Amino acid sequence: MAQRNNDQVLVDGVEVKVIDRLVSSGRSISDSRNATNSILLYTELMRSMVRAGRDATSEDVLLKVFLTFQEMKVAGVKPDLACYNSLLKACSFAGDSVRALDVLRRIDEDGLQPNDVSYREVLKAAAKEGNSGVCSRVWNEAISRKRGQYDIDFSPRASDFELLATSYWGDIQKTTNHTVRLDFHTKLLDVYEDVLTQSSERGMHCIDLKELEQNHNIMLMLLRSAVSVVLTPRKSDRDANEHEQNIRQRVRARSIAIEIAGIFDGVHIGHLSTVDGKTKKALALARNWMLSDFD
Repeated sequence: MAQRNNDQVLVDGVEVKVIDRLVSSGRSISDSRNATNSILLYTELMRSMVRAGRDATSEDVLLKVFLTFQEMKVAGVKPDLACYNSLLKACSFAGDSVRALDVLRRIDEDGLQPNDVSYREVLKAAAKEGNSGVCSRVWNEAISRKRGQYDIDFSPRASDFELLATSYWGDIQKTTNHTVRLDFHTKLLDVYEDVLTQSSERGMHCIDLKELEQNHNIMLMLLRSAVSVVLTPRKSDRDANEHEQNIRQRVRARSIAIEIAGIFDGVHIGHLSTVDGKTKKALALARNWMLSDFD
């Protein structure tokens, strides 16, 4: 039930802006005096739906936002990039990377250029869904557009890397196949190595390594992956080259695990109250490797 006052409306206990007063009163937003105002109104409505959707299911929020977007198009209002980014925000809220990619495609079809906000919302959707394939694809597209003729300011940050790492761990947790899990762990370490070497190929040179190291969530994910690469049994090597590659991967993973353990030097494992048991065991093992290398 909606309750109105002069400039705000209370919808199901959520106070939103005047745009919802227009909807609650039964007036069409398309009756606004010009297209610009209509776009702003619809965009704010979609944003407010996402903000107010914390107590609703993500699917309901996504449906409401997309229905509002369709109503806007039926009313003859042409969406701008801010409108599309509101759609992408709903996709990230729901963790729906398929719809997010579809919105990204529509942006191009409408002759618009996605910006850093657009790409980050898709990354968030893929991370929440646990889809490293989509996350990596969108990351690479954003970087390639930045280098090309497009005016896009996507410079990866530590928070973006966390989304990428989270997407890999989402895939890891979806399967019990040791070979598949090992592949995802290895790919995540490959990306992290690009950060360590400040490789410009995927824009990893933009990421502040010190800021990354201060994020315990990221570092512990990387630690778990590194320890898993060292410990996960492999099938018989097909040839000498594959054998050497597996050895190099294990050596690299052990080195990464030891370096990350050093970051947590002085931190008592028992004080990491939000960390699960497997992560604590991985940290303890990496610390033992670190000590053994000094012996």
